[in-house]
Amino acid sequence: MAGPGRRRRRVHWVAPGDGADHITALPLELRARIASFLRFRQVAQLSALSRPWRHIHRHTPVVNVKLADFLSLTEEMLDVLNEDALARLEVALLRRGQERSGSKVDTLRISCNVDDPRIRRHAGLIIALADARRICILTPRFCRLPMDTWPVDLSPAARVLEVGAIGRPAPTVAGPGAAALQTT
Repeated sequence: MAGPGRRRRRVHWVAPGDGADHITALPLELRARIASFLRFRQVAQLSALSRPWRHIHRHTPVVNVKLADFLSLTEEMLDVLNEDALARLEVALLRRGQERSGSKVDTLRISCNVDDPRIRRHAGLIIALADARRICILTPRFCRLPMDTWPVDLSPAARVLEVGAIGRPAPTVAGPGAAALQTT
């Protein structure tokens, strides 16, 4: 512990000095697992890093989407939704589902404000396109509109649905995956 007259000693961590990129040298499955801790938008940006990372967004077992990242405030204090960025996200999920080389999404974690019909529409589309086995939906605590039920259409692969909707009713569950949900 440094007293008033003592200087703190700095500790510097140094990577191995061979100049190699040790993370890129990892197997694709391990890199994809590490990348799945990022939001999907950041994983898509990571895919532009270099050739070995080009298709990392097609292999992450967990897809994290925060739809508030696609909203921006204007000078008039209106929420503007970046439809182009959302469309690119949805196309990436669609292509991932269509390609045989990509892996299936195991878990979809989506954070969205279900009070906004635009966000709710995109959330429903993302849930359908991800075709995940496990779906985790988190909604903010505040709500601007009366607390109505909100629909969630589950894809055929859905087996587990977790909803973090504090202070609001649970969603109405429909779709081909509704009957296959596991009850706990």
